[in-house]
Amino acid sequence: MNNKGFTLIELLVTIAILSIIAVIAVPSFGRMIENNKIGSSRDGLLNALQYARTEAVTRNRTVSICPSSNSTSCLATTDWSTGWIVFEDSASGTTPTVGNIIRVYEGVTGFTINFVTEGVVPSPINNFFRYEPTGMLDTGFDSGTFAFCDPDGEATARAIILGVTTGTVRTGAEADAGC
Repeated sequence: MNNKGFTLIELLVTIAILSIIAVIAVPSFGRMIENNKIGSSRDGLLNALQYARTEAVTRNRTVSICPSSNSTSCLATTDWSTGWIVFEDSASGTTPTVGNIIRVYEGVTGFTINFVTEGVVPSPINNFFRYEPTGMLDTGFDSGTFAFCDPDGEATARAIILGVTTGTVRTGAEADAGC
C-alpha cells in the first residue's frame, strides 16, 4: 500500500518551527510599522513646510504654518503631533492671524513632534513659521529641529532641520532629533 501524506509528528514539527519564526518576526514587524509611521509623518511635515514656502511665492502673500487640532486656528502648544495647517497670514510679529486656510494636515498618534532650537523648546505662542512672499522665513524665527520621538523608544527617531532666514528644510539624522 502506497500512502501519501504527512505523519502527525511531521505536522507538529512544522507547526512548531513556524511558531518559532512567527515569535521572532512579529516584534520586528511591529518596529518596522512604527518606523514607517514616524518616517511618513516626518515626510508629511517636511512637504507641508516646503508647500507653505512655495505658496507664499506663488500667491505673493505671507503664508504661515502652525500646529492645530481643530483645522481652523493655531494652538498655543509646542506639540505638533495634533496636526497642522497652512494658511495666508496677514499679521506680523509673534502672533499669526489665520486667514484663508490653504491646507489641513491630520495629527499623529503614538509619538511626539516638537520643534527645538539649540536644545530649547520655543515658547508655545511663537510655535509657528511665517514665509514672506520672497520665500524667505520671517526674520523673527530661529533655525532649529523638528524632533519626531517615540516615547517607548521602539522606533527610530527622525528629524527635520529648518534653516534660519531662508526657511529651507532638510531631513536630519536620528542624533539630530535628540530623543
